[in-house]
Amino acid sequence: MENNKNVQMCEELLNEKNLFEVYRVSRKIPFSKTNKFLLIIFCIISLIFTLGIDDKELVKDIPELSSTLLAAVLTVLGFLIAGYTIFCSVLNHSLSMELYNSEGKPYGFSQLKYSHLLFMRVFFYYLIYAFFLFSVVFFSKSTSLSSIISVISTHDKCIFFITNYILYNSLFIGMSFLMLQLASFIFNIYHTVMTSICSTEINK
Repeated sequence: MENNKNVQMCEELLNEKNLFEVYRVSRKIPFSKTNKFLLIIFCIISLIFTLGIDDKELVKDIPELSSTLLAAVLTVLGFLIAGYTIFCSVLNHSLSMELYNSEGKPYGFSQLKYSHLLFMRVFFYYLIYAFFLFSVVFFSKSTSLSSIISVISTHDKCIFFITNYILYNSLFIGMSFLMLQLASFIFNIYHTVMTSICSTEINK
């Protein structure tokens, strides 16, 4: 009986084979209503207050801002990975088993897997946004792309402005989204520690 339980635990914890599968599974966990509301507010603020920016200023600022944000995102990601590593080392085997065996099964996951899925989802979003910023910085130096942008700006200024307007706002909205995810990451650490303490005391 105990062996069957251990096999079942391993099947749940080791079911995913790569980070993309982990992210796909983590999407079953919805975002909090607070995060959704704040993200909508940030989107509205960004879209309204950037309407008056000239299209030439947008073209100039997008690569510079992307480069700055890329450095910041990679720095934060490094700290998050280090923090997660320390957290996993502090959360010893007995506490992990307490989390796994706790009665709560949020969204069909054990409390242990639920907590770690939230952590991994934050890492995934940071990686995706970092890749997006890297692409902007990298292709902004392309002469062929500059030629295409020059042709578009000459023949259709409306499309040129809308494209840069959307790209510029995506930088702020994306960063706002990551900040909300960072807040959730911090709360998840707090909640996981509190849950493990409660489970330990209850099962004494």
